[in-house]
Amino acid sequence: MVTGDNSKTAAVIAKKVGLTNNRADVLPQGKAEIVKEFQKKGRIVGMAGDGINDAPALAQADIGIAMGTGTDVAIHSAGITLVKGDLTGIVRVSSKTFGSHLAITRSGYQSRLVCSIPRLAFY
Repeated sequence: MVTGDNSKTAAVIAKKVGLTNNRADVLPQGKAEIVKEFQKKGRIVGMAGDGINDAPALAQADIGIAMGTGTDVAIHSAGITLVKGDLTGIVRVSSKTFGSHLAITRSGYQSRLVCSIPRLAFY
């Protein structure tokens, strides 16, 4: 988890959702740099965010996922928008969706979605 929130808040949230790694007090450009760090290691990175402060990282990520309840800047910076603003929408992506994506990719069309969820590096 990468957040602009303070470290105390980040630690409470990380513990509540079962995350062992988190980075707090991260500025917007810092979030994009963290995404780049993973990409330099060959990782395919998915980034979810809802605010102006997330826009640089959403744009840098291989898959940027904006909350539909967030700012217009975040929504326009991401390739995917979760209309209800619910992160569980990421988990609910169906295999039918991936089948369609793979067919589009194989037929030569460009797509912002370039990988499948199991290969993402969610930090």
